[in-house]
Amino acid sequence: MTNICLIGAKGVGKSTIVSHTIKESTSETWKAKDGTMLLRVVAMADELLHMRIIYKNNVVGSAINEGCRGIFLVFDISRRSTFNVLGSLLEEVSKYCQATTPFILVANQLNQVREVSLEEVQKYATEQSLELIQVDATRQEDIERLFCSMWSLLMKHTEHGHLDPVAQACVNCGVDCHCCK
Repeated sequence: MTNICLIGAKGVGKSTIVSHTIKESTSETWKAKDGTMLLRVVAMADELLHMRIIYKNNVVGSAINEGCRGIFLVFDISRRSTFNVLGSLLEEVSKYCQATTPFILVANQLNQVREVSLEEVQKYATEQSLELIQVDATRQEDIERLFCSMWSLLMKHTEHGHLDPVAQACVNCGVDCHCCK
């Protein structure tokens, strides 16, 4: 099973991203009693992906400690405050996850008036070496692309022999893996 975390401030659209993903899935879905985890089985690249999606409001440690293999860092482009906390969230996440864990910066709410410019978001993504994907969870725009991109990043590690499935770490370069990007 592949654990994917969605982390961001309250109200940025994490649960909307997950709910639209689940609605479009033709596979079985289970919701945990605490309401924080959903499981989905999808077919990608002719393989079945067992994906547990964990979404938290600024609760990083517990999510990462559940064995996340990929992280979506989500913010709302119409609320600057959600963009301003990304630095501290990224720093917090870095304490708990492997250096090889792929991150995708998710700019949500494209249907709203921007408080954060595209140029500012692109600059931040470049500075932090994050892939940037803009979505509109309410209108279901680019949600599937989001998960396909994460799956692709995870597969690159696996195909290149960089991902040790037990240690979930890059066996090629160890501490800092940017060789697969």
